[in-house]
Amino acid sequence: MTKPHLVPRTDDLRQLRHERGATLLDVALSLGAEPARISELERGRRPNAELATAYRAWLDVA
Repeated sequence: MTKPHLVPRTDDLRQLRHERGATLLDVALSLGAEPARISELERGRRPNAELATAYRAWLDVA
């Protein structure tokens, strides 16, 4: 069996984004993604380890 890919936690991203006063569009433009894709990630609909990691890093800087 291969190593499972660990997807970072995403259930707190929306809350953190709101605390920083950022919009879905702010995040999407900064990460080169569509706002709908960011929303899906926040809601856990389409996990993506790379995007989740970049989003969390953006929140730490923003």
